[in-house]
Amino acid sequence: MKKTKIFTLTNLLNFVVVILIILGGHSGSFAQPANDECDGAIELPMGQENCRFTKASNIGATPSIGSGNLNDIWFKTTAESDLFTVAIGWIPYDGYAYVHIYEGGCNNPERVLTFALYFESFQEKTITGLVPGKEYFITVETPEVQPEGDLNICVRNSEAQTLPLDLMYFNSEAHNDFTLLKWRSTNESNTNYISIEKSSDSEDWRL
Repeated sequence: MKKTKIFTLTNLLNFVVVILIILGGHSGSFAQPANDECDGAIELPMGQENCRFTKASNIGATPSIGSGNLNDIWFKTTAESDLFTVAIGWIPYDGYAYVHIYEGGCNNPERVLTFALYFESFQEKTITGLVPGKEYFITVETPEVQPEGDLNICVRNSEAQTLPLDLMYFNSEAHNDFTLLKWRSTNESNTNYISIEKSSDSEDWRL
């Protein structure tokens, strides 16, 4: 004798619970980054001769204090002299971002400097007039209409390494079997040539 399966209220509730679990697991991949707010700022080590990059992401970021409708992520570092250089490389392909330097802590941040960062580019900015031993915060802000993605960021003691030129930009284009590098520099002083080195860990470098 063929049995007829009755779809009861219990079956329906179990089905709904399963759907909610699936949806909950999916939405977790879009969670806010750990450094979405100032109190979760990622510590950036102060580089000396070489800048040690930290990889981060602004996927899922939300606006915080002072950013208006811009989504931001937070970093922090401690100055070792009266100036340091921030270097950032974006992985997304278009758009722009704003980089802000703050002092004064999370409860009362005071903006020291702001500069624009264009995606698919590498940029450096030197901040002067700092207090050695003081903690500073760095935010990277993007409008909601801009693409989200990963970035590489580092800070270095500008007194430890002074370049005989100003680097305006440094871009890279990935091709099938090679990477095309493009850059422009100005104010070159006693400069004969430029060597390009590469590293997989920011510690061991080779031409």
